[in-house]
Amino acid sequence: MTAIQCAVQLLHGCSIWSVDFVVMFKQNPIQLASWSPIPTIYTVPEEQRVSLASGHLEGRAELWFQGLVEKGLPTWQQFIEAVYERLDPGAILGEFNTLQQGTITVEQYLERFEEVKSHVMIFHSDFPESYYVTCFINGLRPTIKGPVISMRPTRLYQAVALVKN
Repeated sequence: MTAIQCAVQLLHGCSIWSVDFVVMFKQNPIQLASWSPIPTIYTVPEEQRVSLASGHLEGRAELWFQGLVEKGLPTWQQFIEAVYERLDPGAILGEFNTLQQGTITVEQYLERFEEVKSHVMIFHSDFPESYYVTCFINGLRPTIKGPVISMRPTRLYQAVALVKN
């Protein structure tokens, strides 16, 4: 079960915090963005979500939250928006633009590419598909990149199919 699935289960009434979820919340807060599109009916009342989530903050995240609540306890929506503001879109974009396959398999690279791409799309939903195609191809190992470039894929699924074949 992924950390995101644990978060969704929590908000749908799971009464036990998964270790994976707590680790994700502490170490990778960007995944909080995945909480936004979940349905609006929960067994965890909205007014309790911020307190429940903030109880698992540590270190810099805890200090950040203390500064946030000086203005009063935020609503869940305000909390999510504050998390978005706290994240550094430039760093996320920088990581995406420099992502390289290196020594990992194509499948592992594709998995990491999709993960970071989903983070980029939070802040840059207007980027054209050609941008993602170019980034994907540029990150491939040179021995794989050349043949893919020669086929001139215009869609990401085309580039992925070429790499997998």
